Amino acid sequence: MCQIFCRVLLKQLHWLSIEWHIKFKIACIIYKTISTTQPAYLYSSLKHYTPSRTFRSSDSKLLFVLRVRTCFGSRSFAVAARTIWNSLPLAIRSSVSTYSFRCQLKTFFYNLAFWPLQCPTRPRASDSAGLSLTLCTLQIYLITYLLINTLTYLRT
Repeated sequence: MCQIFCRVLLKQLHWLSIEWHIKFKIACIIYKTISTTQPAYLYSSLKHYTPSRTFRSSDSKLLFVLRVRTCFGSRSFAVAARTIWNSLPLAIRSSVSTYSFRCQLKTFFYNLAFWPLQCPTRPRASDSAGLSLTLCTLQIYLITYLLINTLTYLRT
């Protein structure tokens, strides 16, 4: 019960949970490092991904992610920062100012953290993952449709 209340409170205050806030801070550090080349020790450790052939993603500002074998290694700053950076959409990575980057990033992480709604029931082990995901998506669309129609009815 407390976990649900905390999630609702975070959503109302438009705050990110600790997990997403950590990702937000890491992404901001990487953006500042790439855009200002400072601090030098961080900038020198970041390697831009350059594919051997020319692809559409060649100019997408991706970073080379180190391969690790353990979960502990994936939590290191060198790996986690690059993974978080590469998971951002190109529009956010290509922001022209720190202010616009932070605004777009917070909105992006907020949407990931609080939407889509969680399925009310857990899928059974016998269900395939695709079927349970489809049912969850249908439930979300149905709820959205009902909310929109209710709001339209109340306005008239």
